[in-house]
Amino acid sequence: MKSIYSAKLFLLAGVLALVTLQQVSPALAQKLEIEEVEGYPSAHVCKTCHPRHFDEWRVSNHAYGQLSPFMNNLNKLTHQKTYGSAGTFCVRCHSPMSVILGEDPNTPVSLRNTVSIEGITCIACHRQMKNHGKTRGEVVVLPGSIDEKPLFGPFPGVDQDPEKGIKQVQIGREGQLTHKAVGFQNIREAQFCGQCHDVPVPNGFRLEDLFGEWRNSPAAREGTTCQDCHMGVIQGVKSPRATGQIAVIQGKTFPERTLSDHFFAGPDYSVLDVDEFPLRRFEWPVLMDDPNFDNWIAGVRKKQSEGAKLTPLDERKYKKYQTLVDKSEELLAAAKRKRHELLKNASVMTVNVPDTVKRGDKLPISVTIENKINGHSFPAGFNTERQIWLAVTVRNDKGETVYKSGDLDSGGDLRDEKSLDVMRGKAPFDFDLFNLQSKFKLKTVAGTERSDHFFFPRDIDNFMIVRPMPFPSASFNGPPPVRIQKNGIPPLESRTADYKVKAGDSQYYDVSVKFNFRNFAPAVLVQLDADALVPRLQIVELDSKDVRVKVVD
Repeated sequence: MKSIYSAKLFLLAGVLALVTLQQVSPALAQKLEIEEVEGYPSAHVCKTCHPRHFDEWRVSNHAYGQLSPFMNNLNKLTHQKTYGSAGTFCVRCHSPMSVILGEDPNTPVSLRNTVSIEGITCIACHRQMKNHGKTRGEVVVLPGSIDEKPLFGPFPGVDQDPEKGIKQVQIGREGQLTHKAVGFQNIREAQFCGQCHDVPVPNGFRLEDLFGEWRNSPAAREGTTCQDCHMGVIQGVKSPRATGQIAVIQGKTFPERTLSDHFFAGPDYSVLDVDEFPLRRFEWPVLMDDPNFDNWIAGVRKKQSEGAKLTPLDERKYKKYQTLVDKSEELLAAAKRKRHELLKNASVMTVNVPDTVKRGDKLPISVTIENKINGHSFPAGFNTERQIWLAVTVRNDKGETVYKSGDLDSGGDLRDEKSLDVMRGKAPFDFDLFNLQSKFKLKTVAGTERSDHFFFPRDIDNFMIVRPMPFPSASFNGPPPVRIQKNGIPPLESRTADYKVKAGDSQYYDVSVKFNFRNFAPAVLVQLDADALVPRLQIVELDSKDVRVKVVD
């Protein structure tokens, strides 16, 4: 029986160096013997002719999907809570190729195949040939080598449009041609993104309703798609595409076309070391997949710290490694800029504070947040993870803090019902907290509800056992034990937070307002057994304003 796996490794590191410096044909790329599954080409094969798209994709959340420790830990927790009945529920969107290849959903990343580790890799989108609807990542990908089967994209092939369609061009030796292209209208539609960005559970509960929000939004009514705002030159708003040659092959010139941004800017980012992402199996398999790599790099760094001289071989390997690291960090920085641009284009903050306040009166502070997005709520997606909050601090003329809301406890959490300091009585509950984070509401045995970051109603039921419910759960916003309390701001709407601080014996007060975003709360990572990654959480300051208010008698 012929195995579907053709485990291959580079025999010479110099071969990869050749690929990096010189673009080659898809046919030659396959001869480089990158580890891949037979019939399902790795992104490396696409890289040889599409380096721009590859560089953008390899630092994107799509490439990070299978590697994310948050996803892997949540997948593990889901299987524990549902007695394994969740199956491929998480993995099917984060790594559709893993499902197609029949890998166990709990397979460690280190034991997965290259193509499945690549997450939402090139062929996961460009080898789909029909509209699958909202299948939560369960898609059919056309197997076959690049030379044998076509790629599906936004542009028509020559068979579809003889004049403007993409033609196959001869490259390299006689008989070597660029791959066949076929236009696929669905890849232009929001429905294509909705395959994964709507996450309904079989019992009718919806973990993510991003596509559903878009479908009922002003953007949908005017014909603006997800791709219009997330694949243009400006992140988060409908913007034109970049233009350029769609492929780069030495000695060949291609007509300029519009180019889609494959960074896929979103609110998430990698918390892994650069050795794990994006370098894992993406640049130098001989070095990065070497089981002794960690020991080798640790030994090199120890020698460097001690001032010891490296061997000529180590010097050459380290120089190449450092070149890859520098390039990766440059791309990660570009992805970060786009992520921040996306977040800051999503909303606008307006602060209203009087110039003066009468001593003994209440100092009114009003902050309005407007959602500038016309396609979905702010925040959206897995909005039970996202924290978007106001940090308001008032100090007197001595620099003493007389009021604060939206500050963090000793564990880095907001002072809400999930703060360990609040639960232990070490910090007061923040009753004035303005936080757009949604929460799961879980029914308890007493018939009341409690908030949680996760959707496991462990008090009375385990609704996540995958079985259809015998009633229209949509009517109840989910199955009886759990619902989502959405707290985001709908498209193009606003919400105002009002604060009142008593003006005492001070000549003036300094009011500081910061509007912050964080994609995870530290308490969530603690529950996911990933508390070691808490220091890597980043807070993005979306806006801020400082005002001095004079106190008058």
